Amino acid sequence: MPYVKENSASNTASSSNSTSQVCTITSPTSGRLLTAVWSSNTDTNPTSITGGGVTTWATAVNHTDGVRRIVIYYGIVDTTPTTSVTVNYAKLSAARWLAVDEWSGNASSSVLDVTATGSGTGTALSTGSNTPTVAGVALVAGTYHSSNAAPTASGGGFTAHADFGATDDVFLAHYKIATSIQAEECTLTFASSSGWRACWAAFKPAATTGGIVVNGRSRMASHLAM
Repeated sequence: MPYVKENSASNTASSSNSTSQVCTITSPTSGRLLTAVWSSNTDTNPTSITGGGVTTWATAVNHTDGVRRIVIYYGIVDTTPTTSVTVNYAKLSAARWLAVDEWSGNASSSVLDVTATGSGTGTALSTGSNTPTVAGVALVAGTYHSSNAAPTASGGGFTAHADFGATDDVFLAHYKIATSIQAEECTLTFASSSGWRACWAAFKPAATTGGIVVNGRSRMASHLAM
């Protein structure tokens, strides 16, 4: 079954004090994979994630450069799906971003494969490189660059599907379906030099399918907390 993404949404807004961030999604289907990419332009570490019908969320990547943070979460939808996913943290007044996806075609257990991370300062951003152990994985990436302009170039075959641009901050969520086993890396180039961080996580497909897809019935939703 080919990869299909039917819907996406993104928001850019000013920050304000809050202790949680909620992303509303179309009701997911039991047995499918939910992924959530959360980021903030501070080093705040979320305390928990709940909702979507996932009983036990897990952390694939929790990546910080000591100034900014990206977290990629994942979980399998259980028998009682819900339409909201909530990330909780101590009171936070900085900007923060959240993107949630529902996937079908995923492995039913031990779904996380490998991850990659990168951070630095400059015009060139990279998630770092790693090689999935199986073909057909879904790669979910988050990138953050402290500039106020969109990237001028990208590499690695990733598609940006949630774009949050704000003054002095550019956060993007990306995806890629890797049809073969090879080193994977998401790269971006910006016109101005600034601090950045980036990461991805690879999720294994079901053994009987050719890869993970975003089902046409499902929806991807993203939200920037106010």
